[in-house]
Amino acid sequence: ETYHAATQSFLSNGSSELINDDVDSSVVRVRQAIEQIQSKITKTRELIRTEQKTRDGLYNFLLI
Repeated sequence: ETYHAATQSFLSNGSSELINDDVDSSVVRVRQAIEQIQSKITKTRELIRTEQKTRDGLYNFLLI
């Protein structure tokens, strides 16, 4: 509740410093989340390629 009161006082006197800090930290968290998801996508693609190569190799072996 103290935080909420501080936010109101910043808003009431026209200062946006506290709001900017909140937005900045939100932007950082969103960017970190995006980077983490992109990293997971890259790893998943690599795993899929590896599995496809293994599958293709086994399929070619069975055709011989």
